[in-house]
Amino acid sequence: MRLSFPNKARSPCNLSMCLLITGALTILQLASALAPNRLLAERVIVGMSTVGLYEFPTEVARRKGFYEEEGLEVQKVSMKPDLIIKAAVAGDIDYSMVWGATLRAAVAGMPVRVVIGMYGKPLHMLISRPEIKRVEDLKGKKIAISSFGSTPDVLLRAALKHYGLNPEKDVQILSVGGSSTRLAAIAAGAVEATPLDLAYVGKAERLGLKTLAYLGDVLSLPLSGIGASQKKIRDNPNQIRRLVRGTLRGMQFIRDNRNEAVKMMVAYLKLTDEDARKIFEFTIRSLSVNGQFPDETLRADIDLAKQALKIDKEVPLSQVVDWSFVREAKQTR
Repeated sequence: MRLSFPNKARSPCNLSMCLLITGALTILQLASALAPNRLLAERVIVGMSTVGLYEFPTEVARRKGFYEEEGLEVQKVSMKPDLIIKAAVAGDIDYSMVWGATLRAAVAGMPVRVVIGMYGKPLHMLISRPEIKRVEDLKGKKIAISSFGSTPDVLLRAALKHYGLNPEKDVQILSVGGSSTRLAAIAAGAVEATPLDLAYVGKAERLGLKTLAYLGDVLSLPLSGIGASQKKIRDNPNQIRRLVRGTLRGMQFIRDNRNEAVKMMVAYLKLTDEDARKIFEFTIRSLSVNGQFPDETLRADIDLAKQALKIDKEVPLSQVVDWSFVREAKQTR
């Protein structure tokens, strides 16, 4: 049965309301078409040890909206490296951004894998008290790291061996905390040296501390990447793909936009413009061009982890890294 209504002329008020509603709906439709992912962003939690250069590409991706365009709301939380791995495996957080702890856990047989590499060379300086003139002078001295098995710990031990010192016998290595805590410890004289993220080196020099060595010149070891549990890889590969794509865009943005990247460093890492411009050159030298690391540098890092963990059996690369998401992202870009 057809219903009929009286043919009444619309009042100006009703016409205005219709136009207003139509306009609002049009705007919403356009917004949905232009940015559908932004309206339904999926929150992911990434564990990191401290703010620093090693995780800077993810901050660039956040600030430029690359993750948002992938439908992700990335939240970074600071935790101790060993807790990050446990939380990722338990599903309490989504991703790990502590390279040393992730690699070490994978070598030990825990169900975690690195899914994208960011920096392929150390971005650390070995900083000391002013009375220390050479790395060899650290014999018998106290050196601060963030935690045992962390990236600073691995880099320090490898550097000490490079300079002829036995990290087990010739020095006392202390677990102190993040970069800012270690800087305070060395400034106070509680320790004689520490490997510091380049973002803190300018502050260290202004405190009268000495730069002993740039670890990127003496070591060829990966520095940072993002890891995921095997359960995450199995159950939510699409989320990983989106995270990897956003991170790769952040890395590319750093390479292509020096001035804006430097400004972000100044704001995020609380650097002077002069310090940020110096650091940028080291950053570019270390930044992976494709989100992967060469097999030989990975094997060198795995061998160091095996020595520390007293593992004799062969550890295949597939037990540590899964580059399939990076390769797929490059094919679809």
